[in-house]
Amino acid sequence: CGGRCPGCRSIYNKDRILGTSISNQILKELCADKSNLQHEQTKLQKQKSATNQLRVAEEPIDHPDNVRVIQRKLVYIIGMPSEFASEKILRQKSFLGQYGKIENIIIDNIGANQQIPDSGRVYVTYSREEEAVLCIEAVNGYILDGRPLK
Repeated sequence: CGGRCPGCRSIYNKDRILGTSISNQILKELCADKSNLQHEQTKLQKQKSATNQLRVAEEPIDHPDNVRVIQRKLVYIIGMPSEFASEKILRQKSFLGQYGKIENIIIDNIGANQQIPDSGRVYVTYSREEEAVLCIEAVNGYILDGRPLK
């Protein structure tokens, strides 16, 4: 390299660099200090992770069962009799289709409701919020096949 440092290209005395040596005692001390430093860093990391785990355990977890998502276009109906719980029937203009354009219908747990036997839940997604509001106002409390809809 012509007497220059390969990294920064500054001039240096090669004999001076090669002639310096570290005694074994100094080398052992440096290694011991490095080992102690690594040991301390490992200890601190373990303490931090234990503290973080404790903090996470104390904080409430946002589990899907604990979080309520509000969708303004969604109508949730409970108490739907099983004979009416068909997507074809629900989409009809004489039924839920009269309130607006229905994007999606999900029928859930027909017959699983212990309070009102042979009934279930229906989720209806309309294309606009106003349509969903109209449906909620009309359906809430409506008696269908002798059963109240909520």
